[in-house]
Amino acid sequence: MNHITKNTFKVFLILLSFKSIAQEDVSLLKTVCIERFTRFIDWPEKPNRSSYNLVYLGDYDDPIKQVLEKNFKFMLVKNNKVVVVHCKHVSDLKNKEIDILFISNTFSDKLVEILSYTANKPILTIGDKDNFGTKGVLINFFIQQNKLKFEINEPAVKKSGLNVSFHLYKLARVIK
Repeated sequence: MNHITKNTFKVFLILLSFKSIAQEDVSLLKTVCIERFTRFIDWPEKPNRSSYNLVYLGDYDDPIKQVLEKNFKFMLVKNNKVVVVHCKHVSDLKNKEIDILFISNTFSDKLVEILSYTANKPILTIGDKDNFGTKGVLINFFIQQNKLKFEINEPAVKKSGLNVSFHLYKLARVIK
């Protein structure tokens, strides 16, 4: 695990502690959190890696899609650029190399199919709907008392082959 500075950890805590989140800022806050998550996660080594692939599965006009595309142009994951790809059908996932998969809440009826594809693979799945975490998504956002929070599905993480730092678990609601 790369060395994580105390300042990085403090900034992450501050981001998650906003008392009131304006709807238009939620997408940006989630995007920043996703980047911060990657600092606490190690993927299996890939030879000649030059980028990480973040796939957004959802509607074209979802505000978070545009925010992910806009902001990840300037963000790095493990000192590599991030390529953001949009998929609007679950079947599109089968032809993609995926490191991070953001699953829109509009795909709740397809979650079993999505997770059957990502299960036991080093793909960081991130959800955006209540109960996605309990159903097998590795990290899931939720709002509680006007605060953005997240949960981690520990058994799903173990099966994925990703190495998640205990620092991230300390900030999350952990699903056993």
